[in-house]
Amino acid sequence: MGKRSRYFFIVLEHVSQLSNPVTTWGNSFKIVIFFIISGYLLSMKDYSVISTREFTIRKLKSFGIPYAIFLLIAVVFSIAYETYRGKLSFYILFDIVYSALSLKGISTLWFIPVLFIGEILYVYNKKNNGVRQFVIFICSVFVLLILHFSVGQCRLLDDSYMFVFLYPCMVLEKSVIAFLLILLSDKITKYFLILPLPILIGGGLAA
Repeated sequence: MGKRSRYFFIVLEHVSQLSNPVTTWGNSFKIVIFFIISGYLLSMKDYSVISTREFTIRKLKSFGIPYAIFLLIAVVFSIAYETYRGKLSFYILFDIVYSALSLKGISTLWFIPVLFIGEILYVYNKKNNGVRQFVIFICSVFVLLILHFSVGQCRLLDDSYMFVFLYPCMVLEKSVIAFLLILLSDKITKYFLILPLPILIGGGLAA
């Protein structure tokens, strides 16, 4: 139930397009909840019996294949749509293809690479001792600040091809945020002994 619920928030994020205060308020935390739930589900597993490399390969298979299939469909559809509109140019074509290759994704597909990278960082962090985990946390916050500043500066520059640098920075920025939210969820689960999330969600749906 918990695994399915996290994807519900991503879908809800992109289908609720009504411009009203309720939608705006809801959109401010749906993605956060998605990564919090992901962290909760990850914290329930034992990673001592699997290496980071093995975990990465498994996730690459489970994330990579669906992502590649749907991304290919999105690329073809985007090119066909721009062709139909008569506005397909080298710039637009390059933007579509580069969005795919840079892992930025197209439309709702952005969250798959972000979740993939965030989970790998989380498992790698779990493999280290307390001191190294703290160092990784501090470095992550520092890197996030640099990426956030870089993304902001790229958006301000008047350069049509600045997205070549912008898109990878956006992916890394969101991935670090995902990692930190997953880590936060893990710590909450460990130290505050909250009720099992699937029970809370199941009870809320039953009500």
